[in-house]
Amino acid sequence: MKRIIRHILFYVNIAFVLALLLSYLSVYINPRVFWLTSFFGLIYPYILLGNLILIVIWVANKKKFFLISLITVVIGWGHVKKLIQIDLHWQEHHADMPSLSVLSYNVRLFNRYNWVDNPEARNEIFGYIHDKDPDIICFQEFFVPETEQFNEKDFYTILGNTPYRHIYYTSHQEGGAKFGIATFSKYPIVNRKNISFENSLHSAIFTDIRFNTRVIRIFNVYLQSNRLHKENYHVIDSLLLKSNRQINEIQLISSRLKNAYIKRAGQADELSGYINSSPYPAIVCGDFNDTPVSYAYRKIRGNMKDAFQESGRGFGNTYSGSFPAFRIDYIFHSRELQSVEFVTDEIGLSDHYPVSVIIIPEQ
Repeated sequence: MKRIIRHILFYVNIAFVLALLLSYLSVYINPRVFWLTSFFGLIYPYILLGNLILIVIWVANKKKFFLISLITVVIGWGHVKKLIQIDLHWQEHHADMPSLSVLSYNVRLFNRYNWVDNPEARNEIFGYIHDKDPDIICFQEFFVPETEQFNEKDFYTILGNTPYRHIYYTSHQEGGAKFGIATFSKYPIVNRKNISFENSLHSAIFTDIRFNTRVIRIFNVYLQSNRLHKENYHVIDSLLLKSNRQINEIQLISSRLKNAYIKRAGQADELSGYINSSPYPAIVCGDFNDTPVSYAYRKIRGNMKDAFQESGRGFGNTYSGSFPAFRIDYIFHSRELQSVEFVTDEIGLSDHYPVSVIIIPEQ
């Protein structure tokens, strides 16, 4: 009996190793060519966990099979460091050094549709920003209701500490409400550009700010979402295929994920061209709607540094929803810039956590 269990476990191990290798490939294969590997990148943390559990099982049973998973995990060790940082020498910012404090936050329309059971969510978001007092704020899912009670001018008043702004509205709704992406700055804006993505309300912008004697380009990015609904998450959570309805739901989820991967790939390709051609040091902030083990992440990051890897600590998850409960919000920066004190504030005012960092230009 033990021998049969060992054989089954061995084949399960091989399946997990192959899945892990496919997740590594997802970073390099454009989903527009072959999208299925992207799914393995999405569930990479679970595949990694499965391999770690198998390593423990084989070691406990004194079997050399543990080397199969161990070697595969070591091959992709760089991906592990994108998920968790153990920094025993966390570098703190010194006040006498010129620096930019940068905040990126998907505010989910400031809780427009009461997703969070908190009628004061919008005001609490503003309170959080006021306490944080960043030099640069990059909002995704920025929403202005344009009502008598609250309108665009109220935003400008509340965000008065960052008086310079670049807002790109991709949707105008009935009654004057507007949706888009926005960057606010304490420093003057000298140039700006809107980047619209084909057949999508998602977008990006870049904003050139004058910081002391130099210009820095700030990219604010909102890539294609997976467009999964609450009932889709229930199916994912249950992992039980008891009926044709659930099977149909899985097919629908797969279709939506496929479309999102393909759209994000095109958006990432387009955006990387803008980033690579920037004449100034660049900072890239935003909600990529994709994990670090993905084509979009690799394409946009390019030769830049990931601020979380440079100065973050702990697990990097930024999405508080059901799926994917991983890191999908990022701050990258050019190599001539330094980042310290990367923080993810786990506040439940949106389905995303805000991320912030202090950027120090090269002296």
